[in-house]
Amino acid sequence: MNKRFAFCLAALAAFAGLISGVAAEPLCRTGQSVDALWQGKYYKASVIDVSGVQCKITYTGYGKEFDEWVGPERLTVKVMWKGAWYPARVLRQEAGGYMVSYDGYGSEFNEVVPVSRIEAR
Repeated sequence: MNKRFAFCLAALAAFAGLISGVAAEPLCRTGQSVDALWQGKYYKASVIDVSGVQCKITYTGYGKEFDEWVGPERLTVKVMWKGAWYPARVLRQEAGGYMVSYDGYGSEFNEVVPVSRIEAR
């Protein structure tokens, strides 16, 4: 790929991100303990790096060869609602935050939550 084409492609991707208003804030921070989904099961892990909305994790009790980058859809989260924390999972990024599904509640309760009300757990 030539440099000019790569530059144009990067500029287009940046512009698309600006007009879509997709949240770019991560839900994790380096050193944080999280539960991460891998092949249908949640495993304990620690965040070792953060880049954009991606979190690089290392699984507790597993070697470095299993370290990987995961998006918010692979982490368990909790959401602050009316002064209490509720367990949830991220469905996707949306303008202004993340679309979440609350554990034990129907899809009619799904909502877009700003990053200020959500944390990885």
